[in-house]
Amino acid sequence: MEKQNPTNQLPSYVEYSSGAHFMALNNFTGVVWTHFFRRSLLETSSLYFSKTSLFEDEEFVAKAYFFARKMLVTSYKVYGYYCSSSSLTRMIAEDECRRRVSDFKEMLFRLKAFSQACQSDTSVECLEALNRRIHFLVIDYIRQMWRNKCSINEMNRQLAILKQEGLVPLPYKKYSWKYRLVCPVINVYIRFVI
Repeated sequence: MEKQNPTNQLPSYVEYSSGAHFMALNNFTGVVWTHFFRRSLLETSSLYFSKTSLFEDEEFVAKAYFFARKMLVTSYKVYGYYCSSSSLTRMIAEDECRRRVSDFKEMLFRLKAFSQACQSDTSVECLEALNRRIHFLVIDYIRQMWRNKCSINEMNRQLAILKQEGLVPLPYKKYSWKYRLVCPVINVYIRFVI
């Protein structure tokens, strides 16, 4: 439900009953600079960034949504981001490309382990929302391999690891039209090639 302040001092926003509720309904870019977090959420959830220097935002934001009891979403701009051609995410050196792919996979496996560790004491809604996010990140990981110029043989090796870890084939869910389009393609490839 969108709320407007009659004095127009605050921007409009949409309120979600929890971060998991938002995560269950939306795909999003997991960058930390588009968020504000209450300090109490970070302290009570023991949230912190992993020690890798790439994709730690994706893991952190997914876990923050998982623990958040309330969430407000607004399109109000409060942060300016400068895209630098020399940033780590824009480097095209082969070593950096390999590192990006490796760091993304490590982040994905940490989130999967986190989801498994929460199985016994977490609501079904929270787990389903987190697993939805993991499914989208699997697709993003495959895109990362492609964007970072992994060979077909390397991609097949990595997909075999994902299959061994139970991350593929992806479940047939109605998350979004894009997911419904991509999921069968990935699953057919996994079935016949991996």
